[in-house]
Parts: sequence; structure tokens; C-alpha cells
Amino acid sequence: MDEEYINKTIVVRTNDKNNADIEIAISGNIKPITDVFSLSVVRLTGTKGQEIKQTVTITPGADNRFKITGIKAENGKNLKYELADKTQANSLKYELTVYNLKQEKGWYTDKLIIQTDSAVSPVFEIRVMGFIRDGLSGS
Repeated sequence: MDEEYINKTIVVRTNDKNNADIEIAISGNIKPITDVFSLSVVRLTGTKGQEIKQTVTITPGADNRFKITGIKAENGKNLKYELADKTQANSLKYELTVYNLKQEKGWYTDKLIIQTDSAVSPVFEIRVMGFIRDGLSGS
């Protein structure tokens, strides 16, 4: 898993007149929580009446071999999802398929909250964006 080195500065505002703003520098290596995360955003784009779905592959990293224990949508009105455990031998792998439910033209956003058994990453999120177009005229 590739690490990324970051440098960030945090500004803390206080009610101390002599130290109203305090800057704190943070730097270090950041490891992703999964080796493979095929999509950072699920995009459900298509035409009214068409089946619209997208599959995300989630492969926990060697340093954080979590199991997915639950999923919930923040809103859930316009989508449904299915999780398939594709684990083979010692290789943990999941496929999360997200389906559009919206039947009218328009767009929406939602978020899938993935719960795991990991102390390092007990929860992570996948954003969902949907855009539904009208069908072609005459069809």
C-alpha cells in the first residue's frame, strides 16, 4: 500500500487576547484504509426507465484486514445496494453494487456509510451521485 506524506497546519482560535490564533503543524505518512478502492464516488447516470447501477470493489489492505459488518445509506430514498463477499483463501474482497431507484428526471446525492470490525477504520464513506435524464423523444 502506497503511503502519502502530508504537511498540514491547523489554526486553533481561542479567547486568549495574547494568543487568539495558535497554529499547529502536523506532518506524517498517511496509509489508505484499503489496497483497492475502485471508485471514490459512485456515479449513477442514465435515462429514465433504464437500469442504472455501478459496482465498487473494496479490498482491505494487509495492514488493516477489516471485515464489513454493515452498510447504511444516509438518505436511501433513491438507491439500493447489495454487498457480495468475494473473499478467496487469504484475500479479503468485497463487491458493492449500487442501484438507482429514482424514476423521474433530476439529480441527487447520498452517502453510503460502511461499518467494519476494524479499530483503525471502524467506519468509512462512499459518496453517491445520481443524474437521471429524460428518455429520447419518440421512444
